[in-house]
Amino acid sequence: MNFLERKFYYNAFKNSIAHIAGIWVYPFLEKYTKNGIKMDMQTIDEELFKNTNHKINLEKTKFTFFSPQRMGLPKGTDLLWKALKLCKTDFEILQVNWFDESNDEELKIKDELLKELPPQIKLIPMIKREKMPEYYNFADAIIGNMKIGTWELVDLEGVMCGKPVLSYSDPNHKLLIKGNYTKSSFMPDSNNPKDIAKIIDDTVSSKEFRDSLFKNEKQFVLNSTDKEWIANWWDNFFEKFSQKYGNIHKNSSKISIKMRIWLFLIGNRLYWNKIKKITKI
Repeated sequence: MNFLERKFYYNAFKNSIAHIAGIWVYPFLEKYTKNGIKMDMQTIDEELFKNTNHKINLEKTKFTFFSPQRMGLPKGTDLLWKALKLCKTDFEILQVNWFDESNDEELKIKDELLKELPPQIKLIPMIKREKMPEYYNFADAIIGNMKIGTWELVDLEGVMCGKPVLSYSDPNHKLLIKGNYTKSSFMPDSNNPKDIAKIIDDTVSSKEFRDSLFKNEKQFVLNSTDKEWIANWWDNFFEKFSQKYGNIHKNSSKISIKMRIWLFLIGNRLYWNKIKKITKI
């Protein structure tokens, strides 16, 4: 509802020489331009998120999932909660105590989710990024997003740490990987609570299932996070568009660019110490 902020983003979008999006964002981009560029591949910190022997001061008494993402409807937390009521195996989920809380509606949803907190969920404090690999490696498997239908960084990081990941993969959503459209290897391919419950139970009860799932996911992740291919793609993109336009700002003077920045600051109600930084640009 902030018209100043919306005006800023409209101007920034209108005056950009190109629009790039990937994964779940691209379908939204298509609504506003016919010339959007799809880029689904994404890199991660391979030095931080890799299969090592990190240890944390926790005792494992049963099969353990780790879920480091926020909780809320965009993450499919409500679907997971329903699925957990249908599960037949014994396990626990280390869930970071982190909710969507940006407005009254999300706060209401948070209260409702906490009231229905399943017994399998063990809430843990927020984790520093450098500590994340320790929790990935402690867990037996990872739980990702059960809503959007494509992978997020949690999924990539979990696989890089050698763990199978459960994350809803919409069979109708094709990812553009190295110039070819392909389906994600993450599962389940349905986010119906019954289907989520079944794949959770299969993961807990069958090592053969876990190993097969991880093998497919690892091959997919290594291919879709190939940093050399991604770097070359961006190099070619920047070279092509810099030669064509010479500037990333289409039909924009320095004054109009500065005015857009100020419009953004006013729209976001930023404080003077932040405004001082922008005056140096």
